[in-house]
Amino acid sequence: LYQTLVAQFYSWLAATDRHSPNPMKGMAAPSARRDLFDNSKVLTPEQVTAVLKALLGGTGLRAKKLAPAQWGRCRNYVLANCCYLAALRAGEARALRWRNVDEGGGALRLQVSKTGPKTLSLPTALAELLRDWRAVQKPKSEEEPLFPAVRGGAEPLGKRGFQYVLEQAAGKAGCHVTAHMFRHTLLTRAAERGVPAHVLAAQAGWRSIRTA
Repeated sequence: LYQTLVAQFYSWLAATDRHSPNPMKGMAAPSARRDLFDNSKVLTPEQVTAVLKALLGGTGLRAKKLAPAQWGRCRNYVLANCCYLAALRAGEARALRWRNVDEGGGALRLQVSKTGPKTLSLPTALAELLRDWRAVQKPKSEEEPLFPAVRGGAEPLGKRGFQYVLEQAAGKAGCHVTAHMFRHTLLTRAAERGVPAHVLAAQAGWRSIRTA
């Protein structure tokens, strides 16, 4: 009898708009925290080296002349290093234009990002690599993409194009790799070294370490 009365009471509340039949209505579901230490997404130092070596294919960035195929390998190598050394998402790295790179100030200013425009610190190793890449590219305008689909082109390398070259390099290196794994590897190793959570969040562009 008690259960019946309670059920009838709540039915009356819902019918007269005094109570929602769904107590969770209007409440946001909590964000699931991703596992920063998911080892299935972390590359070993040997794997990182092998994949980057496969991407470059023995071509030097400082070569005086680069054939089209060699130029493409250099582009892919520098792009992958942006994902790894600066912990960029693939889309963020592919969208970079020369005006976004402040080599002197040591900063990357991202306009295209999952979490909105942001400025990140530019690691020294990446800054040196980008200086070499600038010398190869010889951009006529700061509006040109860092990683054009074709040499001298105005359009950046597409998502599928980058995925394809990574798959080819991973096959040669004997491992599985995605662009996001470069980012995940750097952030995980930094966390293991004791880098504070707020520093990781700032570099990764997370709004909160809880939703990393």
